[in-house]
Amino acid sequence: MYDDKLLNSFGQITVKELKQFLAKFQPKNSTGHDNISMKLVKKCIDEIAEPLISVINQSFAEATSPEEDKLAIVKPLFKKGCKKEMKNYRPISLLPVISKIIEKIVCEKLMAFLEGKNCFSPNHFGFQKNKSTKLALINLMNYCFDRIENGETVVGTFVDLTKAFDGVDQHILIEKVAAAGVTGSALNWIVSYLDNRKQMLKSFTTALMAAQQVTFQIKQMWLEASHKVRYWALSCFSSTLTTSEAI
Repeated sequence: MYDDKLLNSFGQITVKELKQFLAKFQPKNSTGHDNISMKLVKKCIDEIAEPLISVINQSFAEATSPEEDKLAIVKPLFKKGCKKEMKNYRPISLLPVISKIIEKIVCEKLMAFLEGKNCFSPNHFGFQKNKSTKLALINLMNYCFDRIENGETVVGTFVDLTKAFDGVDQHILIEKVAAAGVTGSALNWIVSYLDNRKQMLKSFTTALMAAQQVTFQIKQMWLEASHKVRYWALSCFSSTLTTSEAI
């Protein structure tokens, strides 16, 4: 799977590994268009493990993401304020349960590879173990205090990218992933995963609107998986996302 710091494939997983991945999911009742909840899968895993493993491993072997897994149901979730104003809602994507499982597997394998190649800046905070955003503020404050005590002037530039994940071009993302060393069937699987993705909007009633193809954004990707991969992908487009550059 790894060859001279290249990620050539995602390999094959065992029943034991599958159960370990499933243990990381909350037993939620929410479902995608397949109407199968994670709670149901976790309860029935002993009975369905073998066929589920077969589907996942075949997907990796053929470097193809199943078309059925590429359809997300987008549902407006109320945040706060007046319920009549659309700005007070945020969209959430509901994916088929098998898509969530495969995303989790791919995400962890990809993260292990990227971390092994030191692709993350030491000043990259958030969505990493022992690297919280609070620690980023502490480091920044210490940096500023040290410079001020030395009689220096500190100037900071802070950038907030609105709907940042919605603006990531998938073609550029593929180029960045390939440049990081992802190749072979692993890269082909990611290309397949991103290609021909669709989403359906679920209105405030039970009606579903017609599916529309998604060609821009990565918000629905790796939804139940770690946010770190998405953050790394986004950081490829802007150096202002790291504290070191901001300082």
